[in-house]
Amino acid sequence: MVVLSRAAQSNVRALAAHYKAKNYLEAAKYLRAAVAQAKARISADPNGGATAPRPYPNMKIPNVLWIFEHRYWIAYRPTSMTITGVFYDKSAIPSQIRDV
Repeated sequence: MVVLSRAAQSNVRALAAHYKAKNYLEAAKYLRAAVAQAKARISADPNGGATAPRPYPNMKIPNVLWIFEHRYWIAYRPTSMTITGVFYDKSAIPSQIRDV
């Protein structure tokens, strides 16, 4: 079972709040779908992610892999099956990293 860390939950809440404030209802729907798809993908192949998000090849974090779902880069720890971060693909990911 794949779970979201507190940091990832915070990422998702912030994105959802942004979409709600802008009345981007479809974006909120796609965010939920992306997280669900990421959970399924991680469950199926925990070691199938990349070592860094494609736009930031130098951003390797020990014991963290990355997958891309819909428009989101999702960081996770394969050993604990924990999603540690959810980032919109056009955002400056390095500036948003906290507890990944």
